Amino acid sequence: MSDLREASIDWQSVPFVIPAAIPQVSVLPAPRPVATAPSLADLLAGDAAEGTVFGTARHDRLTGDAAADLIDGRDGNDRIAGGTGNDTLLGGWGEDSLMGGAGDDSLEGSWGADLLRGGTGDDILSGGHGRDTISGDRGHDTIHGGWDDDRLYGRLGHDLIDGGGDDDLIQGNQGRDTLLGGDGRDTLRGGSGNDLLDGGDGDDLIQGDTGHDILTGGAGADVFVFARAPQGNDIITDFNPGEDRLRFLQTGDPLVMEHDGFDTVLRYGPDGADSVTLHWVHLSAADLAAIDWV
Repeated sequence: MSDLREASIDWQSVPFVIPAAIPQVSVLPAPRPVATAPSLADLLAGDAAEGTVFGTARHDRLTGDAAADLIDGRDGNDRIAGGTGNDTLLGGWGEDSLMGGAGDDSLEGSWGADLLRGGTGDDILSGGHGRDTISGDRGHDTIHGGWDDDRLYGRLGHDLIDGGGDDDLIQGNQGRDTLLGGDGRDTLRGGSGNDLLDGGDGDDLIQGDTGHDILTGGAGADVFVFARAPQGNDIITDFNPGEDRLRFLQTGDPLVMEHDGFDTVLRYGPDGADSVTLHWVHLSAADLAAIDWV
C-alpha cells in the first residue's frame, strides 16, 4: 500500500473494495494457514476522515481505525472490529463476530448465529436472523434481537433491549433498563436499577431483581419471580390470578397481604421492606394458591 500513500488521491471519496485474492485480508479455511491484515489503518492511511471497506466471500478479519468506518463483511464467518470512532459494522451472511470498540457504533449481524459486542459508547446492535449473543457493554445501548432464540445483555448503562421473535434470554444488568420480550417464551431479568420489563406475547418468566421495577407480563401465562431481599418495591401492571403466578425464592420471611384501593400489596423481607403491588387486582386468601414458595 506504500505506493498508494504516495499518490495524490482524494482518500475521502475512494471506497475500498478488497478482492478475495488479497491474502492479507482473507482468513483461509483450515487447515491452510491464516493470514490477516494487521489493521485497516494500513489501508486507510493518508488524510482519510472515514473509510468504507468490503470483505470477501471467505472468512475475513477486518479492523477499523480512529475514523468513522463502514465495514461490510459480506459472506463468510467474519471477525470485524471497529476500533475507535463511530463505526458501522455489517456482518452479512455467516456466523460473524462484531466488536464495536470505543465510539457510538451501529452493529448488524444479519443472517447467522452472530456475536455482537458494542464496547464503550451508546451503540445500536441488531442481531437479525439466527441465534445471536449480543452485549451492549458500557454506554446507553439499544439492542434488537431479531428472530430466533437470542441471548441479550445490556451490561452498564440505561439500555433498551427488544428480544423480537422466539424465545429469548434478556438481562439488563446495571442501569435503568427497558426490556421487551416480544413474541415467544422469554426470560427477562432487570438487574440493579429501576427497570421496566414487558414480556409481550407468550408464557414468560419475569424477574425485576433489585430496584423499584414495573413489570408487565403481556399475553400468556407468565411467572413473576422475587428473590431474597432487598428486592425493592415492584409493581405488576396486569397480573391475572387465574393464569399468572408469583414465585418467591428463599425469601425466608412471612408474606403480608394488604389492600390499597383496588390494588393488592404483598409485603415480604425484613420488616416488610420489600413489596409487590398487583395493580387493579383484589386478591383474597383463596387466591394465594397463585403463589409458589421455592
